[in-house]
Amino acid sequence: VRGEPQPSSAEFAAFDARTLQNLSEMSASGGDLVLRSLALFESHSRAGMLRLASAVKARETKEIASAAHALKSMSFNIGARRLGEACARIERSAADIAALPPLVKQLRGAYAASVKEIPSVRRVFARAAA
Repeated sequence: VRGEPQPSSAEFAAFDARTLQNLSEMSASGGDLVLRSLALFESHSRAGMLRLASAVKARETKEIASAAHALKSMSFNIGARRLGEACARIERSAADIAALPPLVKQLRGAYAASVKEIPSVRRVFARAAA
């Protein structure tokens, strides 16, 4: 929103500030679209993580790729770049079960960092939506 301070890329570790700002600018009320997108991410990403974990445990390579792809899209849409990149690596490596454990560990770390940072992102964009 014009007149509001723009978030800098240094402000967020797990989220891409440019993507968040673009979402904010798409909304007539500023940060409202960011807040709604974060809420959707919170309500769906955990199920996405569980779906992926279940597929990895079952060694279902097609489901691993599908679950990673869905979570990747969800992540990139809200600017959770590290999480999206971790999902992309799993999606590309889904057929190589032996390669997955370190990738899943990276994914869990990126997911935890994203979830931890959501309150900070929400505070910044709640001011813009107000």
